[in-house]
Amino acid sequence: MTGASAILRLRYAALLAPRRRASLLFMGAILEMPPEVRTAHFSRELDRFVIEALRAVKRQGGEQAFNRTARDLVISVCAILAYERGTDVVVGMFDVIERVLADEQ
Repeated sequence: MTGASAILRLRYAALLAPRRRASLLFMGAILEMPPEVRTAHFSRELDRFVIEALRAVKRQGGEQAFNRTARDLVISVCAILAYERGTDVVVGMFDVIERVLADEQ
């Protein structure tokens, strides 16, 4: 390792140190929450992330990219749900989706 690269690594580490501390404090606060509160928090964060990601795909790639990404997301969720909980749970989820869509019309 050259002297220049060692200096760059030290500068990079110094830049990351406050972020790491903040991240550790945040994670500590999250872990102190009761499990049901923590789960609700992460669920909301995941919802927001997915919505923003899909909006970005639509803005940058158009309708076709949005449709393909949304389809792939639904397939992925169904696959993990079927693997973890069984196919009956996936069918039940589709029933909930149908009811929600029917209520909107």
